[in-house]
Amino acid sequence: MGRLARSDWWTHARTIAIYAAIGGELRPEGLLDERRDDQRLHVPVLADDALRFVAVTEQTTWMPNRFGIAEPIATEGGSPIESLGATLLDLVIVPCVAVDRSGHRIGMGGGWYDRTFSFLNRLDRPSAPLMIGFVHDEQLVDIIDPSPWDIGLDGIVTPTRTIVPSAV
Repeated sequence: MGRLARSDWWTHARTIAIYAAIGGELRPEGLLDERRDDQRLHVPVLADDALRFVAVTEQTTWMPNRFGIAEPIATEGGSPIESLGATLLDLVIVPCVAVDRSGHRIGMGGGWYDRTFSFLNRLDRPSAPLMIGFVHDEQLVDIIDPSPWDIGLDGIVTPTRTIVPSAV
């Protein structure tokens, strides 16, 4: 957690997407305590065939979506939930099943992040939003053979190291 919060990726970002961890995923919730006053943290919510991103605080009310992943349903004081599109984010902390040192990742298989951030495949990388894999050390693998639609990672953070991929 601290390694990510001390990174240049984190310190230069104002709109940041984290995820609600499931199963054995590395839990990014502690990043709520690491944000500065000028930073807003968001989490993904399912919207049609892509993700939208909702701002969260410690007072956010949550409910499981159709996949059992927690999503915000209300903000402090019951205010309506407003969401951002992916192009308005500076930094995205990405859940991964596995990653390699080249910045390729395997997700849970639904393609939500790849569809949502497909516009990044048309841009020179790195470019906003930066995509940072947040994984346990044992989730690093030697090689992942990416598909043409896969969105690569701009960085990888584990509890013991930070990796800047050799290719995205």
